[in-house]
Amino acid sequence: MNDSNRTRGPATARDAATLVCCPVCRGDLVYPTFWSQSGRTTWRLELRCPDCETQREVEVDGDAARALNVLLYEGTEQMERALDALSRDRVAEEEKAGAAFIAALRRDLILPMDF
Repeated sequence: MNDSNRTRGPATARDAATLVCCPVCRGDLVYPTFWSQSGRTTWRLELRCPDCETQREVEVDGDAARALNVLLYEGTEQMERALDALSRDRVAEEEKAGAAFIAALRRDLILPMDF
């Protein structure tokens, strides 16, 4: 990490939403790769942007760390819901294709030379 990507001074809870935004490419998928308590009430975070690979180090207060943790948890839940929906859609498509294949077999519409 270079010093140009360091944020000086602790951030506040209202700054937590800005932590997930990349200052270089403005992507909103920044996530912590490491965090540790750096003082009685402050946390040191190493953040990474998956879009442009920017890495930076910030120091935040406990409120900002908790707010960021909530944002990450909510984002994880959102991704899990999207994955579940995709999985259900995929299973439904596979069941439909399987039913169509079985129906074609029963009607002798598929012959050995089709393979």
